[in-house]
Amino acid sequence: MTPKKRRPAASLWLALLAAPACHVVRDDAPALLAQGRYEDALDALRAREADARSLEGPERARYALYRGLAHLALGDGPAAGRWLGEAKACFDADPRCLSEADAGRLEGAWRGMGRGF
Repeated sequence: MTPKKRRPAASLWLALLAAPACHVVRDDAPALLAQGRYEDALDALRAREADARSLEGPERARYALYRGLAHLALGDGPAAGRWLGEAKACFDADPRCLSEADAGRLEGAWRGMGRGF
């Protein structure tokens, strides 16, 4: 029998995603994540990846944040670490790159992965 991937507790995701979120490359990924539709959110983000490559500053930070949250929700720690790491690097350079709510989501996810904020 193949072991199932461990998924984070639903309460963590509800806490991280309960507050309204800004547009992420003008798609509905934050809403899909909040509804627990993690694979759909990831698909929406992947579909916009070509456009997201040209983003800078706050828009790129939000894209990376939600991309990381989607991977984390699906149990893909390495991909989550890559994307959340990009969002954190932007936040560390300029804390204004994320809204207060998104900064809280980043902090919760980062700490949830066992990393210091």
